[in-house]
Amino acid sequence: MNVIYAGSFDPAHLGHYNTFKNAVTLYRQDITVYICINELKESGLLDIESRVRIAEDLFQSDIRVCTNKRDLVAMAEWAQHIVRGFRNESDKAYTYKLLSHYGLENYLSKISFVPIDDFYHDYSSSVIKKLMLENPSKAREFLSPVAYKCLLQKIGG
Repeated sequence: MNVIYAGSFDPAHLGHYNTFKNAVTLYRQDITVYICINELKESGLLDIESRVRIAEDLFQSDIRVCTNKRDLVAMAEWAQHIVRGFRNESDKAYTYKLLSHYGLENYLSKISFVPIDDFYHDYSSSVIKKLMLENPSKAREFLSPVAYKCLLQKIGG
């Protein structure tokens, strides 16, 4: 069975790892991680190479990259299950918006919303990027050492 965890991972953080770990427990198998370009977000802070380096360190799994709609369609066709983290209903709404934007509504049945542990509910990549600018030591709690170092280099810390 092909199970994937897809996201922009800009940056991948411990909340993403929590979702990944919960999905591995749920499916009892390795999960392929896809780093995708998300046209609905502002251009990413980190380049693809940095995102891949962080993801390889954090997930210790097969990492692949989607940079265009053709890649996204191929990914969706290949997968039996597409993991998305679930904190609240807004995560579902955003996933539906993504599917609609990319014309992937036919793959909705493949989406598997995996609950995120309560500790990680308030943290997203956007929140962590903001924390890195305001209070890097607080952001460090939610990042792998590799991610923290990449972000510090990026913001000039």
